[in-house]
Amino acid sequence: MKSSSLFALLLSILSYAIKLWQVLGGMRGMVGLLWETSLHDPEEGIRFRGLSIPECQKVLPGAKPGGEPLPEGLLRLLLTGKLDKVTE
Repeated sequence: MKSSSLFALLLSILSYAIKLWQVLGGMRGMVGLLWETSLHDPEEGIRFRGLSIPECQKVLPGAKPGGEPLPEGLLRLLLTGKLDKVTE
């Protein structure tokens, strides 16, 4: 049996018991576990839109020069992919 047809069979069986909206909508009315794995370089660490944490600290605006970035700047980077200018 091909893996694609096996996957289709599994989906058809599971679609009767658990709906996708139940899983993504807070697991209401079901027992289950949703696990999302991620891969990142153990040497480099987490990257946000291609920027490492030290790079974010350099380019994102902070409350004081050389300080930690403001949460609003990081949120804008995550949502839009754009960096805030210091004056914005």
